[in-house]
Amino acid sequence: MKTLILKVAQDRLERIANIAPIRAIEELIWNSLDADATDVSVSFTQNAMSGIENISVSDNGHGIDYDTAEFAFGSLGGSKKQAKAKSPTGRLYHGKEGEGRYKSFRLGRNILWKSRFRSKSKEIQKLNIQVYAATRDKSELSDLQKSNDDGTGVEVIISSIADGCNSLLDDKASDYLTIQLASYLFGYNKIRIDYDGKKVNPNEILADKVEIPLSEDSGGTLVEAELLICEWKKGKHTGLFLCNNDGVVIHKTDYTGCSDFSYSAYLKSSIFAELDKDDLLCLEDLHPNVAILKNSAQDEIRKHFKKRMTSKAAELVAKLRHDKIYPYQDDPTNEVEKAQRQVFDICAVKIYQSLPSFQNTDRRQKEFTLAVIIQAIESSPSNLRTILQKVLELSDDEKDELAEILEYTSLPALMKIGSMVADRLHFLNGLEQIVANTQMNKFLKERSHLQHIIESELWIFGENYSFCSPRGGDITLKNVLEAHLK
Repeated sequence: MKTLILKVAQDRLERIANIAPIRAIEELIWNSLDADATDVSVSFTQNAMSGIENISVSDNGHGIDYDTAEFAFGSLGGSKKQAKAKSPTGRLYHGKEGEGRYKSFRLGRNILWKSRFRSKSKEIQKLNIQVYAATRDKSELSDLQKSNDDGTGVEVIISSIADGCNSLLDDKASDYLTIQLASYLFGYNKIRIDYDGKKVNPNEILADKVEIPLSEDSGGTLVEAELLICEWKKGKHTGLFLCNNDGVVIHKTDYTGCSDFSYSAYLKSSIFAELDKDDLLCLEDLHPNVAILKNSAQDEIRKHFKKRMTSKAAELVAKLRHDKIYPYQDDPTNEVEKAQRQVFDICAVKIYQSLPSFQNTDRRQKEFTLAVIIQAIESSPSNLRTILQKVLELSDDEKDELAEILEYTSLPALMKIGSMVADRLHFLNGLEQIVANTQMNKFLKERSHLQHIIESELWIFGENYSFCSPRGGDITLKNVLEAHLK
């Protein structure tokens, strides 16, 4: 038994572990992948209250030998991976800071590493490393023993689970890992990762995938990258990730465009790996090569999803035509009509995307909603979003009633009436504030103030007075009041 003392402040180790639980799991998985593992398993033991009792992350990598354990658990801020670009089997390394193992304390207070490795004599030996959160600057290394197992690998067992770790049992946790590891797993398709009994497989939630080569001039130097755009079948994911050539995610940018689709875009280049070695990747747009590649990638993402939206609109229009409910029969005769048609198609796609149940509504409801879209586009395009939102919130009976009204009048006329009603309500509220306010009453004069306010709003005495001219002044107002009092 040997005790290693890590000469670092305890609070620094605590700051390293100040991350989300799933991030700590991700770090342990990357440790396994950096050890050339082809099988990684994350499992949970639950107690009677469905809480997590233990967490296990196991792999079939090359394991941790004694010398590596002494270096890794006896120092901080460095890793043997820094001296090498790739693992023994040729994979680009993910970790380089030597801090990943201490992030595990976000998961629990007691952590045990059980390692099996092949010694220089080709014998399989085993080694245990125990670290406790209370004294995480001390690591206990067991004596070497011969292993009865044939294979190498590491199992990390975490107990005395920390608060908040039950989120690891949520589907969002596995979705997060799938997206973070997707580009890497596409490149190394023989790797298997199981999370809570389920395979982490990006292909299961992949709707579409496209690879786009990028080549840009940066001050006379050609910078190249490859953009991988993955569209997902579920969730609401948007993001542009900077990766090394193997697809290892190094940094997530702040780009979240094209939110109508659930996707992840992975920009792969050796430039990012080189900058990450010197901790310069966080500068993003301040570095010319990063800025050029990032802007180019964003342009390609926008182009790609514009095509996807156009394609979806074309598919929907074809379906509406087939069902004979597409409101336009003839081709557009000018650019204005063409633009209105394009806006309509996009709105229709949005409705079908946002309300899957809309596809199952009856024909009359569909025709009515599509008709409202047309009238809104033609009469009040600036208010289109509000109009659609309010119409879609109506009950079926209310939609039928509105549809009947629109058979006799137009949407602009209804909007004008609604605006008039709203204006009158505002006026009444304001008048009440003026009359009821005791402070304002001290300065309010009947003829010079109140009369001028009321004589333009004679409808307050009855709708039949709404068309009386205010130009008559005292005479008109007097006549209206006398008629009203009768």
